[in-house]
Amino acid sequence: TDPSRVYYGTDTRIFEILVGALGAMVLASGGRVRIGRIARWLAWPAFAVVLLALVRLADDDSLYYHGAALGLAMAAAILIAGVESRSGLARVLSLRPLVLVGIVSYGLYLWHFPIITFINQEIGPTSSPAIAALAIVLTLTATTASYIVVERPIRRGGALVGFRLTPRRLLGMVPGASGVVAAMIVVSTAGGVTAPAWSDPTGIVGDGGLGTPGPAIAITEATPQAPASPASSARPAVQTLGVVGDSVINSALPGIEATATRLGWTVVAASAPGCPIGLRPLFDSANQPSPFNARCAAVGSLHHALIAARPGVVIWEDLQSVLSRRASDGTFLPAGSSRWTADLIADWSGQLDALLASGAKVVIVMPPLRSQGTPGCQDVPMESRCEDLQRQDTIIRAATSAFWAQVRDRPGVHLIDVDPLLCPNGYPCPTTIAGVDVRIAGWDQTHFTAAGATWFAPRLLDLVMESTRGSG
Repeated sequence: TDPSRVYYGTDTRIFEILVGALGAMVLASGGRVRIGRIARWLAWPAFAVVLLALVRLADDDSLYYHGAALGLAMAAAILIAGVESRSGLARVLSLRPLVLVGIVSYGLYLWHFPIITFINQEIGPTSSPAIAALAIVLTLTATTASYIVVERPIRRGGALVGFRLTPRRLLGMVPGASGVVAAMIVVSTAGGVTAPAWSDPTGIVGDGGLGTPGPAIAITEATPQAPASPASSARPAVQTLGVVGDSVINSALPGIEATATRLGWTVVAASAPGCPIGLRPLFDSANQPSPFNARCAAVGSLHHALIAARPGVVIWEDLQSVLSRRASDGTFLPAGSSRWTADLIADWSGQLDALLASGAKVVIVMPPLRSQGTPGCQDVPMESRCEDLQRQDTIIRAATSAFWAQVRDRPGVHLIDVDPLLCPNGYPCPTTIAGVDVRIAGWDQTHFTAAGATWFAPRLLDLVMESTRGSG
């Protein structure tokens, strides 16, 4: 679901270091001259491969994790061997501006990532040309300063801020510095990483009296308009509000609970991060089990506890079910296939029957559009991620529409569309609405921020109450 573990893991990237080490050994061996003759001819094609990867290969592209990373490392090694063997490319790469970049390249590598991370979090997305330019300027400034003040003095054996770093002093400083860093890591991680409440893997969210753990699809009922103001007071009395679904609705729960508290309602959350509303396990496109399947075995218990609380209204949101499934006979059902849709609807229907039998009204939320890219996702940051989100949206919205077509005539079942709130003009969907960063930008584009939950929840409840007003 997120390739960052593979991308940042030394163990999962070690082959790139080993390719470089092997290349160094070859260039230091007796076969250097013979290898050099071959590398001179291959230097230009290898250079073209590196440039093509720079332009076209993204860190979230599945191709990168299925061989392209190894191919790129080998191309880089061949390029280095060719340049070391006096290829004509060496003269091109010896141009002064390129040499200057090479001299400070390690500083660029060290500084660019924390600067980009800081800017994305505190200023705005670097997908904006102006913000990207700011990131480049700050990176170059920090790199130049660190090169002059730190790197060059060390390389030349000079004084570092008035302190001469001799080999003996360095030998004494390294253990001390390492100890300080280790102590900082221990202290900073002793309390564990604070995750947002909606991501709690136990599924315990809030104190709701439970205490236990593509293109838009046409909707077949009149779509309510997004309310201009939140949380109107003219509402039916709802003593207990239930919530079922996955981490998307969990990320909005702080706002839902705060709004419900003002209205004198109790919220019973039976939603769990990474878990569908149905009870069947999920699988990825390669037929591998979802890492959340073991946790999601508790979803049935959460639903039973919710039903025991006798909610007046239940909000139903399920994006997680977009993953593939297996039929009862073990047959793999790819997401979006006709058999997958039929199996999902049967699973959903069983949960809907149980909720309706408790006397609750069930309001199904059409999974909202998420991607910030236009249809097709051309020329947008993280193009493959954009395409994946739009594909998922198309699949789950089509399945939800098919489910609604089967249950729309049942008393107590309602459907609402939150696109007028979150994606009023279709793709591209904004992450910032009315000055509020509503959904997490970048790779996520799905979950609500803390401020977004506060903004979204009262508007969601207005739609929920409007859809159920006057029904039996």
